[in-house]
Amino acid sequence: MNHEGRGTRRPEPSGAELLALEAVLAASLRSDCPSPQTLGEHRLGLSTGPEQARIARHLSTCPHCREELELLERFLERSDETPEPPAADLSSSRAPGAPGSFKERLFQWTDALASLLGPQTAGRAGISGPAMPVPAGVRGAPGRRMAPGGASPSHEGGAALGLTFASDEAMVALQARPAPHGRFDLLVLVAPVEGSPGDLPVWLRHEGDIVASARTDPAGNAVLAGLAAGAYDLAVQHAAARIWVKGIRLGPSTDSARGDADAPTP
Repeated sequence: MNHEGRGTRRPEPSGAELLALEAVLAASLRSDCPSPQTLGEHRLGLSTGPEQARIARHLSTCPHCREELELLERFLERSDETPEPPAADLSSSRAPGAPGSFKERLFQWTDALASLLGPQTAGRAGISGPAMPVPAGVRGAPGRRMAPGGASPSHEGGAALGLTFASDEAMVALQARPAPHGRFDLLVLVAPVEGSPGDLPVWLRHEGDIVASARTDPAGNAVLAGLAAGAYDLAVQHAAARIWVKGIRLGPSTDSARGDADAPTP
């Protein structure tokens, strides 16, 4: 009997192959992406010259961070609607006219992100805390693990980027997918802090009306199909809490889901 070939060891990967694999893993986990606070400091011109240049180079090649920076800019713009605290309550080290209020809101934003990662209880009156963008250390590559059945949507050819949000009760990942006749399918993945991700009601509101609804499968996936371009608010019912992600915008210019991190409303 010819046993030729049995027990033959596969050749070890070359150094170049290992480097290529490392680059793929780093891109998937976004291990080289700056934190939301660093992106905000870059946006406000608060980082040093070399750091500004490094982040600018990174932004030129990373669509995920560009998407996240746009989201942060919208958050800062919306926070202008809240009144400024009295001058006596601000740090005495801030010079008059300096962009301290923006920086303070940036720190409040990142502090809120960190606090949302812990296993906290449901919000007051059964309403969840704000669904906020997830920090760089845990967010992963947008759009990964979001399609039904665990398939990973391609990011090639201008495919949609995803966004991930966290509330006290769950993480919610969103991705838009082009559909026939200029419409869109919104892929939703819900990962509760506690309890099963399956059979959770998910629905979309447009101008106050419910326009689409679904229930998550056992893995937490749901698809809201055939949506027209426009602005939507998404809600997920988890136990006694209702989680809101407001300001989701679908449109042919982006082929993506963009969301504003708003405080939830009943």
